[in-house]
Amino acid sequence: MTGPQSHSAHFLPSAARRLPARRARSLRGITLVEMLAAMAITLVMMAAAVTVFANISSSVSRRRATMEMNTQLRHVRGVLQRDLAGATCPAIPWQRPESNHGYLEIIEGPRTDFDPSIWLRDTNNDGLPDGPGGLSLDLAVSQIPSSTALVLPGSEYLYATPTSVTSAQGVTDGRGLGDWDDTLMLTVRNETEPFVGRVPQLSNVTDTFPNWGFRTVESPLAEVVWYALENPVEPVGAQSNYFFGEGFRTVYRRALLILPSIDLGLVVGTTRVGPGVARVLGDGVDKNEVDQAIASLVAFQSIYDLSVRLEWDPQLGADGRWKLVANTLADLTKRENRYEHHGYYDDSTGQGRRFPFAALSIGSGYTNGGGVSFVQDPEFAAPAPAATGSVVVNNGAIVAYGVTARGSYAVRPFARPTTPSSFPATARVVLLEIGNGRGEVAYITHGMAPLAGDRRGQDVMLTDAAAFDLRAFDPGAPLYQQNVASLVVQPSDASWVAAYQADVNLDNAVGSIAANNGWSYVGQGAYVDLGYGFDRLNIAGNTTARQLAFPGLAASLTGAEPKFFEARAIRNVNTGADIAPGYSVYDTWSRHYENNGIDEDGDAMFDESTNGFDDRDPRGGGNLSLVDNNADLPINGVDDPSERETAPPYETPLRGVQVSIRAYERDSRQLREVSVRQAFVPK
Repeated sequence: MTGPQSHSAHFLPSAARRLPARRARSLRGITLVEMLAAMAITLVMMAAAVTVFANISSSVSRRRATMEMNTQLRHVRGVLQRDLAGATCPAIPWQRPESNHGYLEIIEGPRTDFDPSIWLRDTNNDGLPDGPGGLSLDLAVSQIPSSTALVLPGSEYLYATPTSVTSAQGVTDGRGLGDWDDTLMLTVRNETEPFVGRVPQLSNVTDTFPNWGFRTVESPLAEVVWYALENPVEPVGAQSNYFFGEGFRTVYRRALLILPSIDLGLVVGTTRVGPGVARVLGDGVDKNEVDQAIASLVAFQSIYDLSVRLEWDPQLGADGRWKLVANTLADLTKRENRYEHHGYYDDSTGQGRRFPFAALSIGSGYTNGGGVSFVQDPEFAAPAPAATGSVVVNNGAIVAYGVTARGSYAVRPFARPTTPSSFPATARVVLLEIGNGRGEVAYITHGMAPLAGDRRGQDVMLTDAAAFDLRAFDPGAPLYQQNVASLVVQPSDASWVAAYQADVNLDNAVGSIAANNGWSYVGQGAYVDLGYGFDRLNIAGNTTARQLAFPGLAASLTGAEPKFFEARAIRNVNTGADIAPGYSVYDTWSRHYENNGIDEDGDAMFDESTNGFDDRDPRGGGNLSLVDNNADLPINGVDDPSERETAPPYETPLRGVQVSIRAYERDSRQLREVSVRQAFVPK
């Protein structure tokens, strides 16, 4: 057929076979090479995206960690600033208790920024730290931060021997740590934000002390204590993980309410004890059992936040009782009434308390072979088992404590060295909870002890701290510049000792240093560690050995102000001996020591500076009035200052104080320091 129908049938199959080339190509499949290439590109893009998100997440985490650290530091700085600004006592020594000013006390420990930790000491010169008792920080795994600070000449003072612990054997050199063993104690008034704390509450006046309850009260006045403790290195076989981060420090603050009018309604026999008495000890604690009385005081202030003192009242009970009495500001002017100023001694004359009632001391007159005894509040069940402690003695001073048996205690005990000494060392227990309301002795320290048990952490202000450093302003402190590095050093810097010695050894006069010896004198005035004129690396030596060769320390540049804070320690005015060795102290002091009827200086005379007689100067060779015929020889006039029985370590006003706190954030590995300065110059 040749018609239209047959033509159309012939055309359709032919058209179907002639598809466009573009459409034919679009039906072709993806090759394996193309698929792999596409997958590779996709994976690269995903990896880039993951990297971007990971960086963002890490950045956010670091920023969050930094913000948290900054928030903590701001809080600590704010509280510390308020405490210093609210100090009730003018920073001027010789305060009178009747003035009702309270006190200000700054205690400088032996550690410094260039000798920050006993755990970093390298005594065998092998370049590795070898702390006491075979324990040391493992620099290969420690998270303690390093320091990139330039080490100037004089760096031999960085450690106990002329060596340098480096990071060649580990991931850190530990030099991010700083001075941490200083203590700030003062009375504070805060009317806008009163202090809050626990005080006793009795459901029945017959309840024994362990069964007392508590209530929370406020007070505008408090005795405030700031201090830090270093996390110890624990033996491998006794790892408890209780102290997280060996070598780091924790900053603490105790606020003990000043409430002299508190009335608990206590009754002894049928006699109601008046207001102000916070506790009456049992009849079983006799007058001569001072250690048990102090243990009761320690237990009370471990449970309650009340500033109290220890007194013997012969009118209570059948033959007298010990009691704890709430302090006033006037009471706290006296050292013996302040927190942890026990002044306990045990010698041939018997147990008791004695001036200067040191809060911190390494003591003197000790021998090896002694130990530490632990006395618990007698109203608590006896410890089972009891703890035992040991001491490390160097030149008659206790430089370290050990724990040979940890014991088990319901409340923090009072610790004391067992060897009698006229100038006792302080010892305090840091408890480690073991459950059931009991605690083991984690370690013993010269310093303060934190709250434990159900109160653990209530006094913590900052963890992962690297430094807690108190300094006083000394207008006469010389400053030097290292000519090569062009850095100015002050007494708290490691190289300052070398600069000062180069200065005074040149011509025995301060300020005449020549440029060719590497240093230049550039001025004076700085915040300094108390006692900066002494070698702090030999804390247990005698005064002569400790003092550096500073021939011009007592003098200064012509027309310049004298250096105030290069001396150290509380001393006997008669003999010049340190009676609270190992620590420098600034104390506003109390004038009552000159008229309290007690022979503080041990010269067999009482209150010479207020007795109305012209006594011989005891510092001019002894009180000769007892042994010769010149008793009435006029010396400086009647009741002159040389006749005083006591003297503050620094008999000068304090112009200002600086507190520096250094913190480390482990996640972001950031180290940050903040400082608080408070001027005490009267306006």
